[in-house]
Amino acid sequence: MAMKNFICGSLEKKAILVLLVTTICVLSGGMTYIGGNQGKVVYASALEELDGIHFWKGDRNYPVYASGNQFGSALDLSSAYVVSDDGEELIIAVSEVSINYAEDRIVDVGRMTFKEDRQQGIAHYCHEESGICKRVKKEGSNDWMNDVYYYLKTVLEKN
Repeated sequence: MAMKNFICGSLEKKAILVLLVTTICVLSGGMTYIGGNQGKVVYASALEELDGIHFWKGDRNYPVYASGNQFGSALDLSSAYVVSDDGEELIIAVSEVSINYAEDRIVDVGRMTFKEDRQQGIAHYCHEESGICKRVKKEGSNDWMNDVYYYLKTVLEKN
């Protein structure tokens, strides 16, 4: 009997502790430092993976190239167009959007430009507002931006 009371009491205490920690995490917006680990609330995002690419709510106009716990970054393919394609260099412009999972909304954050050297097969993307540019990795690499870029090219080639 004493053992039963001990076990039940322990389970009740554990349940209360779990409830307390969960409440602290939720009230702090998911950014509570607990016991050496970063406690975060995971929002139920509406990312849907189709053909190996993540899309916002399954909408193929919004391929997601980066995602965190509360926000994601995607392209708005309905705005994409080829700026120039002279056979040596391909330049594509597209709107960049930020996804707020908690508020379930998308906000336009600016333009992104992709430049591909067709001779070398090397592509870069630049965020126009910040001026930050990075290289798009080769096809087949484990990188969301890589997959999104080649998907973007495929969509534009069909139109």
